[in-house]
Amino acid sequence: TTILANAAGFPVGREGPTVVIGSNMAFLWCEEFASPWVKQKIEMSISDDGLSRVALLVDEERFAHATRIQCAVGGACGMAMIFNAPFGGVLYMFEELTSVFWPLDLTFRGFV
Repeated sequence: TTILANAAGFPVGREGPTVVIGSNMAFLWCEEFASPWVKQKIEMSISDDGLSRVALLVDEERFAHATRIQCAVGGACGMAMIFNAPFGGVLYMFEELTSVFWPLDLTFRGFV
Protein backbone atom coordinates (compact mmCIF):
# COMPACT_ATOMS: atom_id res chain seq x y z
CA THR A 1 0.00 0.00 0.00
CA THR A 2 2.94 2.36 0.53
CA ILE A 3 3.89 2.16 -3.14
CA LEU A 4 0.30 2.92 -4.18
CA ALA A 5 0.05 5.77 -1.70
CA ASN A 6 3.30 7.31 -2.97
CA ALA A 7 2.20 6.89 -6.58
CA ALA A 8 -1.11 8.61 -5.83
CA GLY A 9 0.62 11.48 -4.04
CA PHE A 10 -0.74 10.79 -0.58
CA PRO A 11 1.24 12.10 2.38
CA VAL A 12 3.14 9.15 3.78
CA GLY A 13 5.42 9.19 6.77
CA ARG A 14 4.86 10.38 10.26
CA GLU A 15 4.56 14.09 9.51
CA GLY A 16 2.26 13.92 6.48
CA PRO A 17 -0.92 12.62 8.13
CA THR A 18 -0.39 14.82 11.19
CA VAL A 19 -0.17 17.96 9.07
CA VAL A 20 -3.28 16.93 7.15
CA ILE A 21 -5.21 16.21 10.35
CA GLY A 22 -4.14 19.56 11.85
CA SER A 23 -5.17 21.43 8.72
CA ASN A 24 -8.51 19.64 8.52
CA MET A 25 -9.29 20.34 12.17
CA ALA A 26 -8.38 24.00 11.66
CA PHE A 27 -10.65 24.13 8.59
CA LEU A 28 -13.56 22.71 10.57
CA TRP A 29 -12.98 25.16 13.43
CA CYS A 30 -12.72 28.04 10.99
CA GLU A 31 -15.94 26.98 9.31
CA GLU A 32 -17.67 26.82 12.69
CA PHE A 33 -16.30 29.97 14.34
CA ALA A 34 -15.41 32.33 11.47
CA SER A 35 -18.51 31.72 9.42
CA PRO A 36 -20.82 33.92 11.55
CA TRP A 37 -18.36 36.83 11.31
CA VAL A 38 -18.39 36.97 7.51
CA LYS A 39 -22.16 36.78 7.13
CA GLN A 40 -24.36 39.84 7.14
CA LYS A 41 -28.14 40.03 6.95
CA ILE A 42 -29.57 42.95 5.00
CA GLU A 43 -33.23 43.90 5.05
CA MET A 44 -34.54 44.69 1.61
CA SER A 45 -37.81 46.58 1.44
CA ILE A 46 -39.97 46.76 -1.63
CA SER A 47 -42.04 49.93 -1.71
CA ASP A 48 -44.87 48.74 -4.00
CA ASP A 49 -46.48 46.14 -1.75
CA GLY A 50 -44.76 46.99 1.52
CA LEU A 51 -43.07 43.61 1.88
CA SER A 52 -39.63 43.38 3.34
CA ARG A 53 -37.26 40.52 2.76
CA VAL A 54 -33.98 39.58 4.34
CA ALA A 55 -30.96 38.81 2.19
CA LEU A 56 -27.87 37.06 3.46
CA LEU A 57 -24.54 38.35 2.17
CA VAL A 58 -21.36 36.36 2.68
CA ASP A 59 -17.94 37.93 2.23
CA GLU A 60 -16.26 35.02 0.44
CA GLU A 61 -12.84 36.70 0.13
CA ARG A 62 -12.62 37.39 3.83
CA PHE A 63 -13.71 33.85 4.66
CA ALA A 64 -11.23 32.34 2.19
CA HIS A 65 -8.44 34.45 3.71
CA ALA A 66 -9.34 33.34 7.23
CA THR A 67 -9.59 29.71 6.12
CA ARG A 68 -6.21 29.83 4.40
CA ILE A 69 -4.54 31.25 7.48
CA GLN A 70 -6.21 28.78 9.83
CA CYS A 71 -5.26 25.79 7.67
CA ALA A 72 -1.64 26.94 7.65
CA VAL A 73 -1.65 27.37 11.41
CA GLY A 74 -3.28 23.95 11.87
CA GLY A 75 -0.69 22.30 9.64
CA ALA A 76 2.09 24.06 11.51
CA CYS A 77 0.63 22.85 14.81
CA GLY A 78 0.66 19.30 13.48
CA MET A 79 4.27 19.68 12.35
CA ALA A 80 5.30 21.20 15.68
CA MET A 81 3.52 18.44 17.59
CA ILE A 82 5.02 15.50 15.71
CA PHE A 83 8.60 16.76 16.00
CA ASN A 84 8.16 18.53 19.36
CA ALA A 85 9.60 21.69 17.79
CA PRO A 86 7.46 24.86 17.83
CA PHE A 87 9.95 26.81 15.73
CA GLY A 88 9.87 24.03 13.16
CA GLY A 89 6.13 24.58 12.85
CA VAL A 90 6.62 28.29 12.21
CA LEU A 91 9.28 27.54 9.61
CA TYR A 92 6.87 25.11 7.99
CA MET A 93 4.33 27.94 7.71
CA PHE A 94 7.00 30.12 6.08
CA GLU A 95 7.70 27.35 3.59
CA GLU A 96 4.05 26.79 2.72
CA LEU A 97 2.82 30.37 2.45
CA THR A 98 5.78 32.43 1.32
CA SER A 99 5.07 31.84 -2.36
CA VAL A 100 1.55 33.28 -2.09
CA PHE A 101 1.55 35.79 0.76
CA TRP A 102 2.74 36.14 4.31
CA PRO A 103 0.71 38.24 6.77
CA LEU A 104 2.65 39.31 9.83
CA ASP A 105 -0.14 38.32 12.21
CA LEU A 106 0.35 34.73 11.06
CA THR A 107 3.81 34.66 12.64
CA PHE A 108 2.35 35.83 15.94
CA ARG A 109 -0.45 33.24 15.77
CA GLY A 110 2.07 30.53 15.05
CA PHE A 111 4.04 31.32 18.19
CA VAL A 112 0.93 31.61 20.35
